[in-house]
Amino acid sequence: MVGFRTALLLCAALAVLGTRLPAQPSQPSRRLNVRLLAATNEKVQHSLLKQRALADVLPMLNRVFRFPGYRLVTQKEAALREGLTLGLDRGLTMTVTRLTGTRLTVELYRLKDRRKQRLLQTSVTLVPAKPVVLGGLKDADDTTLIVVLSLAPQPVPGVKSLLPDFPFF
Repeated sequence: MVGFRTALLLCAALAVLGTRLPAQPSQPSRRLNVRLLAATNEKVQHSLLKQRALADVLPMLNRVFRFPGYRLVTQKEAALREGLTLGLDRGLTMTVTRLTGTRLTVELYRLKDRRKQRLLQTSVTLVPAKPVVLGGLKDADDTTLIVVLSLAPQPVPGVKSLLPDFPFF
């Protein structure tokens, strides 16, 4: 039979060990990749780096919008979380207003006269390797702007990419 003192010491030891162990294994945070594109009426020659940034979405853009060319205006990546706000070029800002798993509600707006002018609010579900296109927004100079959302690829531990992350061409 275990004595009171032994039981008390076992409880204390378990309490100390419990504070040192993580509650659950840490999972890598999902990252959101946001690209702002400008549709053009001219064929665009891209550098190798920009071609790589648009390769996954160009076939879909050509089917849906049918512009001769698309120019990458900006690309941002950040940890996916509710309340995430990213400043994009051309005075645009995107905010994740609601997040449940990979289903998110995003709001795209522009500041006009110190007030938010909402241009778009929608909910989408992100699936790895399946970009979501939000677009057809007109800019002040009548350029068609397109926002592409996707989950950034998760790095595989111990595997290096065969493609460099920097331009050397």
